[in-house]
Amino acid sequence: MILSSKDTAEAGKPTYDLGLASAAFVEKNPAVLDAWAKAQDHAVEQILTDPDKAAESVAVEVGVSTEEAKKQFAGLTYLRAADQAKAEWLGEKLGTDLLATAKFLLAQDGISAVAPAATYRDGVDADVAASVK
Repeated sequence: MILSSKDTAEAGKPTYDLGLASAAFVEKNPAVLDAWAKAQDHAVEQILTDPDKAAESVAVEVGVSTEEAKKQFAGLTYLRAADQAKAEWLGEKLGTDLLATAKFLLAQDGISAVAPAATYRDGVDADVAASVK
């Protein structure tokens, strides 16, 4: 029985909460990507070091109580940007996991084809996370 995303991650099948952008957007808006990555890193830092304050912000954003927001933090792994950029996440593993997911969906008739492995690998860019200071 799988109880949380932590359980799936420990089984070698992590789930991800990702932000996506087209190549054209990335090329035209590097400052937006930089600001986004810094804001996300700040939020993660707050969850890790002051979860009560983070829960207050999340509660307002999603319209739940602070206690409910804080409960949502449990069972999830929050990675600082520098850690996200490492090979075990955006630096390599995510592309591998995306390919594995595509193969699974193909076997389940959920999609009609799987792209070459390079499509998944090259579609993940850890540089923005790595650049956060």
